[in-house]
Amino acid sequence: MKKNLSLREIQLKELNILKEVVKILEKHNLKYSLCGGTLIGALRHKGFIPWDDDIDIFMPRPDYDKLIQLSSEIDDVNLKLCCYENGTGFLPICKIKDETIKIIDDAAISEGREQDNIWIDIFPIDALPDNLKQRKKLYKKYSIYRKLFIISRNKINFSNKKIFSIEFIKECIRVLVKPISKFITAKQLIKIATKLDWNNAKYVGDIVWGYGEKEMLNKSDFDDLIDIDFEGNKFKVIKNYDYYLKRVYGNYMELPPENERGGHGIKALEK
Repeated sequence: MKKNLSLREIQLKELNILKEVVKILEKHNLKYSLCGGTLIGALRHKGFIPWDDDIDIFMPRPDYDKLIQLSSEIDDVNLKLCCYENGTGFLPICKIKDETIKIIDDAAISEGREQDNIWIDIFPIDALPDNLKQRKKLYKKYSIYRKLFIISRNKINFSNKKIFSIEFIKECIRVLVKPISKFITAKQLIKIATKLDWNNAKYVGDIVWGYGEKEMLNKSDFDDLIDIDFEGNKFKVIKNYDYYLKRVYGNYMELPPENERGGHGIKALEK
């Protein structure tokens, strides 16, 4: 009989994934850092944000690419590395999944996303142009491609949308754009994000799935990692975490309003 997992049980299953992945990263001297809500949780709660139900880390592109080549080691600890590059995913990011935990995510199903098992997200950090205008041009181009990519994956849905409402008009635009969007895949997104050479870059950031220029960092930030407590374990984070989090989230140590406290709302079944 399958068991429905509580939010806390989901969090602990994800923590186990992270611990196994970090063992492999450290074995191969690959750099990573907790990021996003996971990093906020570590600083504000010494663990998960109480209502959060996922884990995020990011990695420099060279280390990220090396991780993808370690799929067999991930498999050896009963996990699965899913990404576009190895043909097991369609997103331009990597997911490490525990296939013994089935996810029921209605939003993911309706939006054509690939949430089917408990997972953690790994985001590649790529080289950015030194020049401000060139960076803005890159992000603008990428934003257009990413929107088209999302449209290509989402299902058209006119239900509960009043005729001529903003939501209705947006859906009509998606209908018109969808045939074009089908030509945009993760391959194009990765190609744009990796155009510049990491070794020659001064600035880097999460181009493929992040918050745009707000996430810009100095490449040297990944040379200065420190340990931080998360759920009774030590994990790596960039030492310059305060600059990064304030740019993206503002006062990240302040709790958000209650109506903004929510995760993916997933349901999980253990085999």
